[in-house]
Amino acid sequence: MKTIFALFISILSLCLSVKASGQEYVLQSKRSSLQWTGKAAFNAYSLTGTINVKNGTIVLSKDEISQLEVLIDMKSIEHQDKKLKSHLKGEDFFEVKTYPTARFKLASTVKIVDGKAVLIGDMTIKKITKKEKIAVTIFQTSSGIKIAFNHALDRTDYGIEYNSPTIFEKLKADAIADDFNLKATLLFEK
Repeated sequence: MKTIFALFISILSLCLSVKASGQEYVLQSKRSSLQWTGKAAFNAYSLTGTINVKNGTIVLSKDEISQLEVLIDMKSIEHQDKKLKSHLKGEDFFEVKTYPTARFKLASTVKIVDGKAVLIGDMTIKKITKKEKIAVTIFQTSSGIKIAFNHALDRTDYGIEYNSPTIFEKLKADAIADDFNLKATLLFEK
C-alpha cells in the first residue's frame, strides 16, 4: 500500500512539474515557411528566396515562452537563379557543405504581452554564435501556435564578408548590404 501511495505521489509530482513548466509543441517543418531577402548596398535591387526549417520545439505557458529552439537546413537555400543559389551555398557565403545547419536557441524566458514577445537568444551560423533580439507575433491555432517575424541579421557578424561595403569600403556597384532579412511563419503543434 505504501508503495502504491509513493508511486501515486511521484506521478502527481511529475504531472504538476510538467504543467508548471508549460506545454511543449513541436515545429511542423513542412507547414512552416522561412524566406530570405538580400539586397544591394547602394540601390533598391533585392532578391528573395526560401530556406527550410529542419526541426524545433517550443515550451510555453499562458503568458511566457520558457524554451525555444529552431534548426535551419542551410542546404535548402533556394532561389530561381541556379548560379546565385550555388554562390550562396558556397565559400563566399554560407559554406553549406561545412555548415549544413544554423540554429536559434532562446537564452531566457520571455513574457508574451498581447500576442507579442521579443525573443533574446543565440543565433549560430557557420559555428559563430551571436545574440539576436527577434520581435515576434504569436497566434493561437486550433492545434497549436504560430510564430511570425520579420528580422534583419548582419551577415558580417557571422563571418560572411563577400562584397560587404563595411569591409570593402571602396565597393560601389557590386556592394551587397550587410543586413539580410528573414521572414517566417513557424507552426508548432502538440
